[in-house]
Amino acid sequence: MAGKVQSDVIWAVHGLTRASPDYYAASVANMILGRIGLGGRLGNNVREEQGLAYYCGSSIDADLGAGPWAALAGVHPSNVERTIEAMAHEIRQFAADGPTPDELSDARDYMTGSMVLGLETNDGIAGTLLGIERYQLGLDYVEQYPHLINAIDHDQVVAVARRYLSATDYIVVVAGPAA
Repeated sequence: MAGKVQSDVIWAVHGLTRASPDYYAASVANMILGRIGLGGRLGNNVREEQGLAYYCGSSIDADLGAGPWAALAGVHPSNVERTIEAMAHEIRQFAADGPTPDELSDARDYMTGSMVLGLETNDGIAGTLLGIERYQLGLDYVEQYPHLINAIDHDQVVAVARRYLSATDYIVVVAGPAA
């Protein structure tokens, strides 16, 4: 890409729908893998420990149809291959071992606390109501959400990570300057 200085790396697998029974376990797994703190385990390894990326994290795009579960990083072009290897390694390790008790507790606390904070603005309330209607979550969803998240345990996170985060069946896309 002409004029681009940084390379953006996306590692992705086929994800899940919002209606999937795996959705909440996958959301907790994703929070630990690449969201909480400065990018979860991915950010800690790839960005903080190895210094390979400007940013690194993960996302799940679960909607009425299944979107990708992706790991993302912005890197110097010379670090692309090492970053892909580091991301794949961290994802394999997470699927093998799952979260620590502290990671699981922190993710649950963050997710349930974020729900409450999100309801403090008109925009947050409207977005929550839209999600309740779009995904047919039920009128008691706001009350049930903390129970749904706090019920997710280590084994569920490991199972969903192993089910979706394939170490062999993924794609990588890189956008950046010519090598």
